[in-house]
Amino acid sequence: MGLDVVELIMDIEEGFNIEISDEEACQAVTVEKMYQCVLDKVTLSSGYRCSSQKAFYSLRKALMENLSIEKKVITPKTNIELLFPESERRKRWSKMSENVPYKFPELKYPVVIGFLFITIALLSGSFFTYLLSLCFERYNISYKSAISGLTCILLTIAVCKMMFKKLLVFKLIVPQGCNTLGGIAKHISYHNTDCFGTLNKKEIWDRLTLIISEQLGVGQEDIKPESNFVEDLNI
Repeated sequence: MGLDVVELIMDIEEGFNIEISDEEACQAVTVEKMYQCVLDKVTLSSGYRCSSQKAFYSLRKALMENLSIEKKVITPKTNIELLFPESERRKRWSKMSENVPYKFPELKYPVVIGFLFITIALLSGSFFTYLLSLCFERYNISYKSAISGLTCILLTIAVCKMMFKKLLVFKLIVPQGCNTLGGIAKHISYHNTDCFGTLNKKEIWDRLTLIISEQLGVGQEDIKPESNFVEDLNI
């Protein structure tokens, strides 16, 4: 199996807390077959109220208590821009994350910040390696690659930690599918089954297609039961 396939399978296994064998992965050539594979391994919800509904009611209560938001404006279709404007998003989001008894979605960095962080790490590593080599040469110190390598790694990690703190101000991107309160509630229910119970068939399909969408970079609405991972999703 290719690296993309392995990463996708690992994400699905983690998302549903299941194990998928290599044979099962090879047989699941379409999204529908992968969906059936997941259904065979998970416990379905038998309650009349789906887990995302329970998550929404819990989210609504938390918003009212922590952000003093009126109940009437909290609906599944409410856009997060209304309750989490970009100017106050990190502060409000952090307050919610710290005061709910379940895993809250985590804000993300813009793609450009990720590239910047990697570039800084590479440049830092190269700079410290060059600096150490000059020191060893100037003071006629026997070059110890293991020691110098470890030193470069530690210095690079220190720089990365410092840059990580500086770049936190740019961590404002809402996770995919969380543009509305209903989307956030679904995200919460998917990642907190111990709090809100098992998923029903529709929730499992939504969760599976979201995982595929995030991993392969395709729109969730473009993922159909008959979609072939190789021919249609270019995996």
